[in-house]
Amino acid sequence: MANRRTEVDRNYEAFQEMLPELMESSPGEWALLHHRQMVEVFNTSAEAVAAGEMRYPDGCFSIQEITTHPISLGWFSGVPA
Repeated sequence: MANRRTEVDRNYEAFQEMLPELMESSPGEWALLHHRQMVEVFNTSAEAVAAGEMRYPDGCFSIQEITTHPISLGWFSGVPA
């Protein structure tokens, strides 16, 4: 579980750095992140979760809404328990 938390924290930091550009291209959508990298952008959180679970069965991924008021969902954004 510690690895997932670390992954989520690092992804959130990377997301914050990417946010200005993402707000230009994909406001209101959902980002799937893995190892501090943007993997893909989705229309809904459910689509982002499904893609993350399919691509990363170990659960080491996170999703984040692309908004000017991002919140860190912490470990929860790693989704799988």
